[in-house]
Amino acid sequence: MELLNKIKYIIILMLILPCFANAQQGDLHIYDLKNNSFEVKNFSKKSYSKANDAIYFEQDASSSNTGRLIVNINTFAQNDITLSWTNATSNKVKTPWTAKLQYRFSETEDWKDVKDSRNNSIVYTTTFKRYSRTFSNISLPKECENKEFVQLSWQISTNGNKNNSPEILFRNISISSHYDKYSGEPAVVRVSMNGDENERDLNAIIFNNISIPYTYPENQRIKIEGEKIRDSITLNIVGDNKECFSLSSYSVNEKQSLNGKVISVVYDPKKEGRHKAILEITTDKLSQTIRIPIEGSAANHKAYNKNMLPKESKVLSSYNYRIPVFSNTDYQYRFSLQEKNIVYVKYRWYRNTTLVYSMRDTVRTNNYCVPLKAPKGANFIEIELSSNSKFAMTDAYFGSPKVKTMLRSGAWSDDENWENGEGPVMEDVVVIDKGLNVVVDEDVSCSMLVLLDSANVSIKNGHNFYVSSDIIYSKKSFFTVWQYLLPERWNYISSPVNQAYAAMFSMKNTSNDSWLMQYNTGKKSKLDDYWSDYITDPKFSLVPGRGYAVYTHDPLNVKYEGLLCSSSISIPLVSTEENKWNLVGNPYTAPLSSKRLFEDIDGKVQGNVLMMFDRENKVYNPIIIDPKEEVVIPSLESFFVEALPQPTEITFKRSHQYIPSTGEMSEINHNFLSLSISKGLTSQYALLGMDDRAEYSFDEYDCHKMFGNNENMPDIYLTDGDDEYSVNVFPTYPAIYNIGMYIGNPSDVEMNLNNVSVLPEGVMVFVEDLENKKFYDFCSEGSLKTFLKSGTTESYRIHIIKDTPIKELKKYSGIYIWQDGDRVLFYCDMVNQVQQVRFTNVKDNTISEIPYSAYEVMQLDLDEGTYKMDLKINDKLIKNIDLAIK
Repeated sequence: MELLNKIKYIIILMLILPCFANAQQGDLHIYDLKNNSFEVKNFSKKSYSKANDAIYFEQDASSSNTGRLIVNINTFAQNDITLSWTNATSNKVKTPWTAKLQYRFSETEDWKDVKDSRNNSIVYTTTFKRYSRTFSNISLPKECENKEFVQLSWQISTNGNKNNSPEILFRNISISSHYDKYSGEPAVVRVSMNGDENERDLNAIIFNNISIPYTYPENQRIKIEGEKIRDSITLNIVGDNKECFSLSSYSVNEKQSLNGKVISVVYDPKKEGRHKAILEITTDKLSQTIRIPIEGSAANHKAYNKNMLPKESKVLSSYNYRIPVFSNTDYQYRFSLQEKNIVYVKYRWYRNTTLVYSMRDTVRTNNYCVPLKAPKGANFIEIELSSNSKFAMTDAYFGSPKVKTMLRSGAWSDDENWENGEGPVMEDVVVIDKGLNVVVDEDVSCSMLVLLDSANVSIKNGHNFYVSSDIIYSKKSFFTVWQYLLPERWNYISSPVNQAYAAMFSMKNTSNDSWLMQYNTGKKSKLDDYWSDYITDPKFSLVPGRGYAVYTHDPLNVKYEGLLCSSSISIPLVSTEENKWNLVGNPYTAPLSSKRLFEDIDGKVQGNVLMMFDRENKVYNPIIIDPKEEVVIPSLESFFVEALPQPTEITFKRSHQYIPSTGEMSEINHNFLSLSISKGLTSQYALLGMDDRAEYSFDEYDCHKMFGNNENMPDIYLTDGDDEYSVNVFPTYPAIYNIGMYIGNPSDVEMNLNNVSVLPEGVMVFVEDLENKKFYDFCSEGSLKTFLKSGTTESYRIHIIKDTPIKELKKYSGIYIWQDGDRVLFYCDMVNQVQQVRFTNVKDNTISEIPYSAYEVMQLDLDEGTYKMDLKINDKLIKNIDLAIK
């Protein structure tokens, strides 16, 4: 405990006591352990009295020599109370006398003995000779903590002659305690799997069944949260196989527990078998230690083309297999039927005896082949085949997908380099033979990749290398990844290998000037931004998943060498009051899919938004990670994300990669309105969307604006008060915001609205020119040309509105009435032939008939109140349409 939290009070009897706390329990005086200290020495019955002091002697009625020395204390907000003192005798005595330590909580209760750790009472007993004994740090019972009144006493008594009494001296009484700011309330610790939105209590940590050898150990991330934590939360792993598991941190301090600390539990077995341990979590005042079972299993890997089924020669109406598998691994099951038949197949995936997943299939062909992927945690599969009649199978196989082996060095795309003269497809397991050097000169894909000893795969810049499952390395095997950096530009990158160093940016051409920087969220530099100084240490290591900026004068082809990064990388995000931007990146050799990334990014960053740097135009454009559309994030590129106020992290996984040939790829959103500003052929944009969970003001569905650094390129954004939006999501219509534009050097620009087709029927978008008091219909016209002066311009306003529903009209009405602050605006798109518009004030029955113009926004002269609107449409009068002006 910290010294400041520890309060020690020493009572040395026979000195004058200081002031005590206010009298409590009637007229009793009480030592307040929180606020007072005191000293007394060589206690004398004549010096202290119950009427004046909190320490006194109370004699028995039967004898003046027997009785109690009593101390009244207040232990409110105190715990771990200990008592020390010294007893001694001043003369010899034949009859043994005792002084027993006791306690109670009111004057009407019976006294209870204070017991030691062996459950013995604390007793001083005299001897024939003079005898002194010191009692040190005697712990008072836990029930004595956090009480406004506790009485301690030493009961002085004898079984012999009460008149033959020695003088039992009390010296150097000290009471020690620790301040408890939670006043004795129990601590609360919650443990959940990181990323679990429901934050369910974790009752077990189950690792995959993995193969040995492996490249990276398995890890699972848990979240530790706490309330009423006094010091820190301690974690420990115990059990027979504790050496197979480890933690990224073994303690969580009070501050970290408030928002939750993420800790990695790592499974790193050295031999095959089933391994078990217990994660123990404890802290002061926790009602009981939290014990969470941990389990993992590992097995030696078999040959990739080994058939795991027994040979079948029988003709039966059903077959059953139970086959060991590795979790998250691709398999293939196939067989042929000698005669046409209908066969029913049931697949059941198990973790030991617990069912993980099941599915069914029906075979209606003579040749059956299906790809299978073992789910997370599974270590067995049961396959059950049945039919209404007997059937015989041939060529039955369960094991790895088809294996393609590369036999000679050269291009991956050259079929002549592959066994049987046939290159791999996405479903195949690929084996690169010993010592081969493979060049990837086109986009390629496979299911699993095995590099034998000293094999090398070199991926040329601009090409994607997609592996859906594992990459298995042998001795001295490695990758080479090339990345082209544009000259005279800042390039945002993320390293694909585990050990990349700053030296590689200048090793190709020492005459070329290049600079490497990293973004330090919340830490301002000398230039008043958050970029680091130029990194000059050649041994500076780049972390996969983090982003870096590189500037080069000449074109630079960067060469990364080593093992490709882990299949899952988590980057903690930093959030401060002044700055919440974090630079992270795609560390994989293929683009990431927004649909696949959504699960691990949703709710982790502002608006689920990535701010991509357009290195040609030096501006930032947003991408919304939306599960309803496929947007790809380029390989090896970094981008900014805006952290939430509470601690979160972003996780990139190899399984997030975009699957080749599964649909159209796009690098921009099409499901959101895009408000862009263009100069010539270059543009920059902001996004708008609607979600009924959002608010009009800035919330977790929005993202702030990040400005570029090109004085000749305009930036566009939306404003609401002091907030500047790159992405704005509103709850419903109308949605009205100012449009901000910035440019360093004056220029003609054009404002455009894209993706208008996402608007529902009956929704209009107007851009209002505040200076010229003119509205532009951006649903039909779609653009507006203007001249921007140097600096910031906020002379335009966007209105996204929905038509006023009128039940007499089957579809949308074409009548738009909305409020913008104190203004009431009216528009008629003439989808119906409007001939007359009249408003009646319900309060005073005054009537206003407006002269309207089709396709023109008008401001109505209506005060606050309730109105009835009458419309004459298509020669039909529609009366008493309710309208409220607030």
